[in-house]
Amino acid sequence: MVASTFPLGKNVFDVVRRSQVDPVSIVVLLGIAADGAALLFGGSARLLLVRESFFTRAFGLACFLSLLFPRPIMFYFARYFMAGTDPQRQVRFNGSWQLPEVRFCHRLITSVWGSAFVGELMVRIFLIYNTSPATVLIASPILLGTLTIGTMIWAFSYGRRVRLRAMAQLNRVLSPVVV
Repeated sequence: MVASTFPLGKNVFDVVRRSQVDPVSIVVLLGIAADGAALLFGGSARLLLVRESFFTRAFGLACFLSLLFPRPIMFYFARYFMAGTDPQRQVRFNGSWQLPEVRFCHRLITSVWGSAFVGELMVRIFLIYNTSPATVLIASPILLGTLTIGTMIWAFSYGRRVRLRAMAQLNRVLSPVVV
């Protein structure tokens, strides 16, 4: 509960003052809630090993669930990191949503993150029930780190290519034609 004070307070402040939600704080709260839920189930060795993946599972499921909404979760993460709190950059970023390739990009990136994190949980459960706890403790951080870094590199690379094409399209639409 103490750990959730700052991210919860920051979100309340952002909503009241800026009418915005900080997606990073939401992820932190999601992780704390997942750990809290895991603690309610007891403390067996296997559960303690699985507990480390409760957050990744929760975030992966949140990614998939967000695909049912008009804009998926990774759209909001991208806007947060690319436009920040600059209203003009946010308007431009939001405007890019009208391009089919941009919509596809955000949905694909959200699907890949969801698959990566749900997949990490499945691999961890497999390891827990088929290897020793020592092996799981050694392999899990390597698995999660490699998966996260690999997914980030792919998402930034793919997103950058789409962003450059989208900016060119928006500039053609917004710029007058010179004859």
